[in-house]
Amino acid sequence: MQILNIHDTYAYDRYIEEYNGAEPLWEDIIDFDEDGCGFVYTKEGGGFINPQGVILIPLVYDHYAIFKENISVIRLNGKWGIITRKNETIIPFEYDHCRYPTDGKIIACKNAKYGILNHKNEILLPFRYDFISNFSEEYIAVCKDGKYGVINWEEETVLGFHWEYAEIVGDYFCTGRTSDLFYNRERDIDDAVFCSETFKCFTKDFQKIDFGIIDLHQNIMFPFISDFKISNFNSENGRAEVSKYWQADNLPEDEKHFVADMSGKKIPFTDKFPGDGNWEEIRERINLLIWEPEKSYTERPLQ
Repeated sequence: MQILNIHDTYAYDRYIEEYNGAEPLWEDIIDFDEDGCGFVYTKEGGGFINPQGVILIPLVYDHYAIFKENISVIRLNGKWGIITRKNETIIPFEYDHCRYPTDGKIIACKNAKYGILNHKNEILLPFRYDFISNFSEEYIAVCKDGKYGVINWEEETVLGFHWEYAEIVGDYFCTGRTSDLFYNRERDIDDAVFCSETFKCFTKDFQKIDFGIIDLHQNIMFPFISDFKISNFNSENGRAEVSKYWQADNLPEDEKHFVADMSGKKIPFTDKFPGDGNWEEIRERINLLIWEPEKSYTERPLQ
């Protein structure tokens, strides 16, 4: 049994620098999960310990990780794989990136191309796509040659490749199309704005993307009014969670992030968003407006 000295961790150094007080406990510097397992960095590398400092998984990994359903996506020597709590490798360390499994399937990237694996590292979808947003039992939202579309598991195209983004949302699809607006890189975009393929609001030429919801026949189910992808959409009442004006610093949060109906009209809250940025409460209000409007959080007073 190997026990790690708390002084040998980077978390200890950060704690002392910030608080400059009493010696911390492991719980003060490490987040432990429900099984008492927490990731820690040292000069040797990263691994997992318990609240007593006992090393559970060797300190050889090079990227922060957590366990979900007893497996962890983790990086070793610059390549990603998946291990168990017993440090058994179930997906070998040969991928540029991989995600946590969904329904037993794993989106991964190898040699800059995306595909889908199962838990046995068997290929379910070949590695020939620029990006994979997500998938369902029937469909997969993918990017090919710089444009997004939707395919089935036989790789037949069911939604053509002419979108700036596509993602499956229930039985529908969030898609993005360019608007007439081009952002000014020096004026509108600073280093704090992160726009990866999963958090995207403009093209590589800084042309604005508008997001909406369509069905398989490209009928518009929710208008193209959001600056970011729409993941929260109720097809029964046509309500969706919308984000707009992300580059405007002078607008209140409820003007930049709100619920709208199928015509794009904002549905107001009786009370304003909490001024302290309580995102848990904001999230509850939004979800109730979208999914349970008859029990709207707006009817309840602020606590």
